[in-house]
Amino acid sequence: MYWKFVVAGSLLLLSGCMTVSSDVTSFHTSDVEKPNTFMVKPIGPLAQSLEAQTYSDMIAKALEGKGWTETADGDVTVVYGYAIDDGHTETSSVPIFGQTGGGSAQTFGTVNAGGQMGSFSSTTYVAPTYGVVSEVP
Repeated sequence: MYWKFVVAGSLLLLSGCMTVSSDVTSFHTSDVEKPNTFMVKPIGPLAQSLEAQTYSDMIAKALEGKGWTETADGDVTVVYGYAIDDGHTETSSVPIFGQTGGGSAQTFGTVNAGGQMGSFSSTTYVAPTYGVVSEVP
């Protein structure tokens, strides 16, 4: 029975995973339906990056899976580019609630009244108050 909660919890955690989607549009004038030779050429400021090489390999494998052959001077040049934006920064904090005041205190003392000495003690009680005691960034 415990495993049902584990599965349900796992599915809930995985449902929060981020997905990335892309829209791709291609333009061509040649007959690209029949297999041909090709070369892959990334363009832009990130063309020499490891990520660009990974994308080039993915493109080549997809075309080779359709019967195409990659060569250094292919009949078709596959040109692509990509960019990475600056993203966004999100700052948040979580308040920590706790006791902010109140409680009890002990008071002790000595009383001198007309030459007579005496001692006293008392307990003072104040109802506790609660609020934000800290924040976690």
